[in-house]
Amino acid sequence: MLELQIPHYVDTHYLNLFYVIFLFSSALYFLYLRSIWQKKVPQIFFWIHFFIVSWSALMYCNLLFNTLLKPYVWYCDWIVSTPLIMLALALTAMYPLTKINTSLIFAIMSTQAIVITTGFLAHISPSKAGLLTFFGIGNAFMFLIFYLVCVPLMNIAAENKLLLQKYRTLAILLIAFWISYPVAWIIGTPGLALVSPFITNLLFVILPILCKPVFGIVDLYLLNSLQEK
Repeated sequence: MLELQIPHYVDTHYLNLFYVIFLFSSALYFLYLRSIWQKKVPQIFFWIHFFIVSWSALMYCNLLFNTLLKPYVWYCDWIVSTPLIMLALALTAMYPLTKINTSLIFAIMSTQAIVITTGFLAHISPSKAGLLTFFGIGNAFMFLIFYLVCVPLMNIAAENKLLLQKYRTLAILLIAFWISYPVAWIIGTPGLALVSPFITNLLFVILPILCKPVFGIVDLYLLNSLQEK
């Protein structure tokens, strides 16, 4: 069985502490944005992004306190936060939420959950064949995510000419971030270990910051700017 413990160097500890503080601070910032933009942006968006960063910060606390969840922290984080990111993107495409395609929302959120599950199964696989098989399946489902983002959701966003360019910006950001995750995974400790555990941890701090608070702020800013036209 592969060793699952994530090495806990002093540098890594403070890196994780920074991440936790940054994300809890981001949660407060989303509440602040809600207080000034709630008349222009539906409140569901604020609460989605608030919960995403709060959940992620809470999961990373397990690294700080060496809990039993420590070996699985990334997956405990992603299995909740990444489907919610997809929910935020889908609702943005459907703005101003007068007509919501629940089937498409379910499809994109559940597919994203499968992507994370296959990553976890690859992580705990005792053989290289199993690791590569689960990793390959996960990437196949990720391409389905890209299709859902770029075709049906893009078509929905295109019904609103003011929204289309803003949605396209978010979609490009998300696809770039999503591609970065499997690259970081395969070169890092869970995969082929081509980089050190510290660099792996650094990547999995930088990428979540981009995908969660930064993505959330951009999403809210673009939605708010729609009302200023």
